[in-house]
Amino acid sequence: GIVFCCDGDAARGAEEAAGESPSKAGAGKLLHTRYKRLRADLSATKYDAVHDTVTELGWEITAIPESEDWNIYWTDVSVSQERATRLRPLQRLNHYPGMLELARKAGMAKILNRMLKCFPKEYKIFPATWMLPADLTDFKAQFTVKRNKTFIVKPSKGCQGKDILLTRTLEGIALHENYIAQRYMHRPYLLDGYKFDLRIYVLVTCVEPLRMYLFEEGMVRVCTVKYAPTSANNLEDQCMHLTNYAINKNAEGY
Repeated sequence: GIVFCCDGDAARGAEEAAGESPSKAGAGKLLHTRYKRLRADLSATKYDAVHDTVTELGWEITAIPESEDWNIYWTDVSVSQERATRLRPLQRLNHYPGMLELARKAGMAKILNRMLKCFPKEYKIFPATWMLPADLTDFKAQFTVKRNKTFIVKPSKGCQGKDILLTRTLEGIALHENYIAQRYMHRPYLLDGYKFDLRIYVLVTCVEPLRMYLFEEGMVRVCTVKYAPTSANNLEDQCMHLTNYAINKNAEGY
C-alpha cells in the first residue's frame, strides 16, 4: 500500500505566494514548479526491480541519508506511525503503519481467529489455526493415539519455506518458540496433479474510504512432485507439499 499526505494549507499558501488563487490543482502545480520529475528515495531498498522500475518511469533517484527532499520513499521494512505523521505535502510511502500485523504469520493468525469469532460463517475460509506457545494447551489436545491428524507448523517470522514441518506428533516442534500451527488440508486443489498456490496483487491507495487497484496479472507457484495423500512416508517430502520457489528451484522436476 501507499500512504499519501497532502497538506492543503501548504499548497494554497504556495499558490497565494505566487500570486495565484487557491485551487484543488495547487498540490500538483507546486510539485511541477519545484521538480521537473518525481524524485524517489531508494536508499532503504535492496531490490533491483524497484530501481529498474523507477528508472523506466523516468523518475529521479536520490539516496541522500536523512534527506526529506523526495516525493516517494521506498523501504523494505515496516513504517512507524510517527514516521508517517512526518510526511510533508506530496510525499508518499510504500507501506501503511501497522502492515507488519498482516505481513507476519502470527499477526495474521491472530486477526483471522478474532474475525472468525465475530463472523463464524463469513470467515470459515481457513483451517484451524493455533499460535504457539499461547495456544499450546489446546494444540496438544488435538493429537490422538491414532496419529491420523496432520498439522503444518511454520515459524512466525519465517520465509522461503525455512523450518516448515508437517507432523502427526509433537516430536520435533519447539513448543516454546513462536510458531503458527494449522490443520493440514489433505485434499487440496491440484493443477495436473501438483499442489499450487495462486497469488494476486492489490495496490491499496486509501483505507478510508477503501480504494484498491487489482493488478491484471498474478503469480502461480507449483510443486515439483505430484501430490499424494499424506502418510508417514511422505510427510518430509517438501517438494510435494510446499510450493515455495526457494525449495522447488533445485528439484529435478523443476
